[in-house]
Amino acid sequence: MLYTTILLAGIIEYFILKKFKIPHQNLLLSIAIKALISIPIYLIMFLPIFYNFGEIMFVTFIILFITILIVNYVGYKILELKPIKYQKTLSITSIIIVYIIMTILTYKAPRLDLFFDTKEEKYGLNDYLIKD
Repeated sequence: MLYTTILLAGIIEYFILKKFKIPHQNLLLSIAIKALISIPIYLIMFLPIFYNFGEIMFVTFIILFITILIVNYVGYKILELKPIKYQKTLSITSIIIVYIIMTILTYKAPRLDLFFDTKEEKYGLNDYLIKD
């Protein structure tokens, strides 16, 4: 959810930069890297709290907000760099690869705590319910 949201926000960012004639280079690379690093940054902050205290929605939203601030700062720094060669090819390729990996992990999730759905008590969408 975070990954796709950042990609969609990147489209809006593109039109805003265009409308106000703000110079931008490496925009696609910035968006791709922001989306990619958002996942581990969020998990690094969220999982220890979740495992120790359970899900606290207010804290989850604060962590999400902090993650977005961090990745947008990183994206801003990437926009300040000199134009990077092949940045569009690298960006589009990485976005497609990440979506393929996410699709695989959704349907064939490894049996790790990270992928366990506590509500449905199963791993991935194609897994059978785990009952004792």
